Amino acid sequence: MDIARFINSKDIREHLINIGYKFNSLEAAWLIYQCKDAKLKEKHNAWNELIKTMPDCSIPERMNTVPQDSLHAFLKKYMELEDKLVNEFFDDKHTDTYNDYKAYVYKFEYIYRDAPKYDWETVFSCFDALYESIMEPDEDVVSIRCTKMQVDRLNSWQVAYLTPSFDILSLDPGRFENKDDEDIYWGVFEGLWFEFPTPFHKGDIVWDPSHPEGFCSGPFVMTDITPEFARESTRKDGDNTDMNAWGYFFDDDGRVYNEVMCNYMDLELYRGELSGYRRILTAFSNYVKGDIDAALLCEGYHNILSEEDAKQKRPNIYTEKGLYLAGIMV
Repeated sequence: MDIARFINSKDIREHLINIGYKFNSLEAAWLIYQCKDAKLKEKHNAWNELIKTMPDCSIPERMNTVPQDSLHAFLKKYMELEDKLVNEFFDDKHTDTYNDYKAYVYKFEYIYRDAPKYDWETVFSCFDALYESIMEPDEDVVSIRCTKMQVDRLNSWQVAYLTPSFDILSLDPGRFENKDDEDIYWGVFEGLWFEFPTPFHKGDIVWDPSHPEGFCSGPFVMTDITPEFARESTRKDGDNTDMNAWGYFFDDDGRVYNEVMCNYMDLELYRGELSGYRRILTAFSNYVKGDIDAALLCEGYHNILSEEDAKQKRPNIYTEKGLYLAGIMV
């Protein structure tokens, strides 16, 4: 089966194909799980094919993973639970011991490939309003986020991600009343950690195309993927959130900070134009690769800031007090 199809990053997908990487059963199951653009039905079809064609294995206990004797049996339980949750999501009514009946409302927003999200400034009384009120999505809309919640009831939200043609991609059902269900849905896949080969090198300018804005977003200069000092602990206790890439990120005003992002399997080489403040990335890339020293980096950084601040008519905060660049002091 074509497991590489479920890798989010085109660059990593092509690299693993080119080196002939062989996925084991657990790696394959996780890659299917985390794929952002595969429809839920496609994931279930792929897991069923995995059960038929790939060896079974156990899932060992980790800090955030409930152990499973059989991957195949777990996948069957996971799919059965997910089908149940999806059916409940599209059910307009809810009855429990605390509320004889509480109506649900729905809020929708577009998620674009390389642009900010757009949401409606209202809520809808039923899911069918999506079909009645929504405009034809633009070509660069990658998904529609639908939040469902009960009126006058805290912590009742559920979130579904849909394709522009309204096929379901994934579901966040919110709080679970049943601990066993919670362990199956959140307590296995989310606790796993993997170390896949990537085509990236220290100093490459990369980004997560699905996360163009916000903290640790946009293009950045990569310094490492799970540095060696962190690998022993993450191999033992790390989870999905520890599949990090480290590097130099920057804000729109040119400020630079050293941080980590998750998940490195979403990264691609940044092929966009590096103009304006983004010219800073080229200077940091040359520094990380060892082509220039810290003094030349700071000089180039200062010059770029001064030029761009002048264009934007902003005060240059680094002019009088020297430079402190993401841990580099001159």
